[in-house]
Amino acid sequence: MTESTPLKANDASCSSLSGSNRLTVDTSIEDIEPLQNEPNPQNTSDGAAHCHEGVALSDWDSTKTYLVWLLICFSTGPCAAMMRSYVPAVIQTTAHALGHPKDSSGPCLPKGDDCYVNFGWGSVQYTSYSLYLKAIYTSVEGLIAIVLMAFADYSNNRKWLMIAATTSYGIFSIPFYWLSDDQKFRTLVLQSVLYCLMLCVSTVYQITESSYIPVFMNARHCSLLQDNKRKGSGGMSRGVNVSTWGLVVGNIGGIIASLVGVIITQTTADPTNKDFLLAVTIAGVVTTTISLICANLVPNLKGKEFKNEVGTTMVLMPIMRFKAIFLDLLEYREALKFCGAWVLWNVAYSNFLSVFGLLFRSTIGIGSSDAEFTVWQFFNLLVACLGPLGWMTFYSRFTNDKSCSFSIGVMKKSLYCMLAAGTFINFWGCLGVKHNSTIGFKSRWEFWLFQALIVGSSSGIRTINRVVYSAMLPSGTENQYFGFEIMLGLCTGWCETLVVALLQDKTGNSRIPFIPNTLLYMAVVLLLYTVDLEKGMKKAEKWN
Repeated sequence: MTESTPLKANDASCSSLSGSNRLTVDTSIEDIEPLQNEPNPQNTSDGAAHCHEGVALSDWDSTKTYLVWLLICFSTGPCAAMMRSYVPAVIQTTAHALGHPKDSSGPCLPKGDDCYVNFGWGSVQYTSYSLYLKAIYTSVEGLIAIVLMAFADYSNNRKWLMIAATTSYGIFSIPFYWLSDDQKFRTLVLQSVLYCLMLCVSTVYQITESSYIPVFMNARHCSLLQDNKRKGSGGMSRGVNVSTWGLVVGNIGGIIASLVGVIITQTTADPTNKDFLLAVTIAGVVTTTISLICANLVPNLKGKEFKNEVGTTMVLMPIMRFKAIFLDLLEYREALKFCGAWVLWNVAYSNFLSVFGLLFRSTIGIGSSDAEFTVWQFFNLLVACLGPLGWMTFYSRFTNDKSCSFSIGVMKKSLYCMLAAGTFINFWGCLGVKHNSTIGFKSRWEFWLFQALIVGSSSGIRTINRVVYSAMLPSGTENQYFGFEIMLGLCTGWCETLVVALLQDKTGNSRIPFIPNTLLYMAVVLLLYTVDLEKGMKKAEKWN
């Protein structure tokens, strides 16, 4: 892997983010102390003491561990790609086959929004069905995130949480091939349950996988403190590298899985729903196999010592931890504001993808667009790979030999530009709310062009967010704070998803959701404007 161009540690502002090129593990994140009262970053013996005497961090600064972590990121790519695109498409197709036009009992037309399927005690528009499911499942994910946030940092088996999540991810994908009878309501129910389980275990994986980014950054920092003769890339540059390649290799896994889907549908004379199901099952087998192979290759991390408060039961522990983390984040206000902006953006982007993918098939035609849909999704993942790589290349070259203050400024301006692109694209979708409008995701070219723009920019946003947030977190609580971010997203995300589903269901217009999404993007820009990144990093003692 090619390292990104280092941030030159040529002034005091970069010193606390600098590091070497070595890698290590078998240590507690708690042992990586914040750089409080550091007398001199050039004083190796004093600085090394903050990385805990006698504890080797070389495993997390080693190429072997880095590559194994990337392989785990790769393993989740196939199932993640299927969960975001093929599984909702399968559920949409099954709901369409079981549905009927409003006030009629006949079959639904291949195109358009006039199709309703039984849901609970009534009927809902068939494209809203997946959105209602997502709203329900997201609330369950929020509960999982709260529990994981409370206990994960105290566990000595964090890696097993991640491996169990990725393995389960694959296992829940495998049965889809045998759920192809779209004339039975039982099939729709089973597909929906498996979709729910995939969403839930993906939450566990996202929290644990993201929490390793600051571990790599801290390991790089401690390597520099232990060897003042080595001058290499700093912790921030290391974080950019790890975050970018983690996303890229995951997308590569998704690309391979989508390519399998393209081959299956393009070589079939009459593509059917079962072709999607076969692709999902193959992705599940790949994810499960690679996860099991990596199980014993990831070094473990020693968890923090568990100190339960007197009178606090295990049931109340998650609530108490949530309260403690929130109060702690009030002290780290810049990190809290950035977390809020990230959460709002993630909710808006996730809802856009859900609506956009379903809208493509209902506009082009259910069934007739299946082969093109697989190519469209393959293109989506290809752009998702190029987005963060393009930004990393720009960032590395443009910030070479510049101060950390300049580098952080580049990050924030990049976020503004990418968010502006997302706001415009959602506004474009609003133009299609009127039925007589000829634009607003009414034509094939709009889906291809705007998908490239929003996916490319959003993958860059995700890369920057993970790095900046890591740099503003107090050391030793990475699982908790990444869990807090994901938990907030889930606890608030289900509300907007439910609102979007209700608007689409009650109006029968699949483009209505772009209106609240546009407003949400604008709110993200305003909130981000109030965040002082440098101040946040200084508060976390990661900027001197």
